[in-house]
Amino acid sequence: EVCRRFCWGLGGMYVDWTTLIVFGRARELAQRGHRKDHRGDKPQVKVGVAITGRHSIPFFYSVEDGSVPDVTQFQSDYRHLKERLPPGSLLVYDKGGSCSLTEQRIRDSGHHYLTAVKNSRSLRICYQNLVRKKMKIVHTYKNKQSVSCQIEEKDGIYRYHFYDERRASHALKKRERKLEKLQKEQNKQLQTIKNKGITHAKKKFTKKMHNTLEYGDRIIHSEVTVQKRLYAKTNEQLQEEQMADRELDGFFTLKSSRKLTPKKALRKYRQKDRAEKMFSALKSVHNIRPFQVWTTNEIHGAALVCMLAALYVSLIQALHDLTDHTQKTITNQIRKLTLGVKQALDGTILKLFYNNLTPQLHTILSITT
Repeated sequence: EVCRRFCWGLGGMYVDWTTLIVFGRARELAQRGHRKDHRGDKPQVKVGVAITGRHSIPFFYSVEDGSVPDVTQFQSDYRHLKERLPPGSLLVYDKGGSCSLTEQRIRDSGHHYLTAVKNSRSLRICYQNLVRKKMKIVHTYKNKQSVSCQIEEKDGIYRYHFYDERRASHALKKRERKLEKLQKEQNKQLQTIKNKGITHAKKKFTKKMHNTLEYGDRIIHSEVTVQKRLYAKTNEQLQEEQMADRELDGFFTLKSSRKLTPKKALRKYRQKDRAEKMFSALKSVHNIRPFQVWTTNEIHGAALVCMLAALYVSLIQALHDLTDHTQKTITNQIRKLTLGVKQALDGTILKLFYNNLTPQLHTILSITT
């Protein structure tokens, strides 16, 4: 309602999901699954958000079981989202939420989507058949490297095949770093075998991992032994393995049910990092992570409070045109604001004044010195 009142467009929506660890026993939600939070030793919950495209205002959020994949959560989220969006809205999300069933539902309900295409054998064959010289340049970086595109349309779905020279150069450097690392590891193994023998090398390059998993009322303990291969490969073999499919580096594909120019499709998809920035603000500014609660209702309550705080700061940014200031900057300025009191010897208050009053707080809180 606020967005409609101030004529803020809801035609574009960025959707994303993340995992948050839980210190507690909320068994209905706190489950083990794919970790995005780098804490495989703790149960987690999945949080999804949808933010407006123009002012990055939280429009919708959901909290699900920690074992639910992104594609399944998106199906549930869209059932609640579709009734609140104006006709013809464009949803932008990454390929983790891509699913043909959900995409068909989006089209059937009168909306559109823009997402990345998952890597597959057929897609790699398509890249091999593309003629780079015939691809149209849609963007040029400051270092003169460019992004070119070729459009393909089938059954009302537009595919944008991009080749990014900067992305290709970064991928090549990554391959070279990995090749150098493998060569160093192999030389280290050969030196160990030469100096101390194969038996010592087997012990040194073997790791044992112990895992504990709770399943209902039972606890499962497992032990896994991992040993590196000790046979040596030539530098030519290592280089051939690491440089395989090098000619496909730099290619990626976007698909959309709405016809967009390649430049606009690329720009909109890259702007989906606004949802990632919202997650960063929720974690670092509003302290949504970790959930130090013990029941499912407490998890929902903590998520609601943090989302309301993020919504409040986002509205401040939009209403006062402070989009160039991060949520962390604004909240830190509010926290540092204090009220000073000047008193006479008899206790009479002579003056009230504010400390740490910035120009942004003048605008936000409409206060003066």
